[in-house]
This record gives sequence, structure tokens and C-alpha cells, in this order.
Amino acid sequence: MYCRLISSSVLFSALLFFVSCGTPPSLVDLWGVWQGTAAGQDVTVEFREDGKCVLEFRDIKTGESHRFRGEFQADFTKQPIPVSVRSIPELPHALHMIIAFGADGSLYMSQFSTQWRLRPIAFETDKTVKLTRVPQRQSDVIE
Repeated sequence: MYCRLISSSVLFSALLFFVSCGTPPSLVDLWGVWQGTAAGQDVTVEFREDGKCVLEFRDIKTGESHRFRGEFQADFTKQPIPVSVRSIPELPHALHMIIAFGADGSLYMSQFSTQWRLRPIAFETDKTVKLTRVPQRQSDVIE
């Protein structure tokens, strides 16, 4: 069971890497608003040109939402791309994750870690959120 889980994680990560091997992604590709659903929550992430981001999680059943603002850093020299969100007033710690771009223009995001050294290094199918870019007008950004 454990070997199968590891092999499926490695296969999923390799698939994402090979599918996105066209033009290497850059910071410009990340800017914008992304939405998806995971674990009964609507997830919205906005990456801004000024290095700030907004993470919003809304419980689908209750409608309760949590919003976190911070400053992000992404290392596009690595695959998958490690991302850290720091200076989050609502939390006493940073959030660390990995991301990868899919061939269909989607963004895959791992679960968060509160410690950089313990962040995921590969995608796990059941702990990965698929986000799609939201077409934006300048006035539509999350406030």
C-alpha cells in the first residue's frame, strides 16, 4: 500500500513536470486569481504583481470563510516550484507549498506546511488542489 502511494505520487509529479516542459513558467504566469475546490472548501488564491497574495477558503456547507494576506516568494528555478507566503498578520507562522502548471493552463497546489523544511517535495493526489485562472478585469481583484 505504501509503495503504491509513493509510486502514484512520483508518477503524478513526473506527469506534471513533463506536461509543463514547453516554455518554462515564470512569475508573470502566476499573477492573477485562481480558484478551485478541495476538501469541501472553495479555494481562491490571488498572486499580485507587487509580491502580495490573498488566500481565501470558504466552507461549501456553512459558507464560513477565512482570508489570509501575505507576501509570497516563488523559486521558478526548481520543479515543482516552491512557494512561501510570509508576513501573514492572521497567522503566527508562514505557509509553504509547491505548485506546478498543468498543460491545460491550470495550477496545481500542494497542501501547506508551516515549516519550510517540512513542505511537500512531490504532489500527492489526495492532497493537491487543482486551480483554474479566473478571467479578470482590473476592478475584480480580491480586496
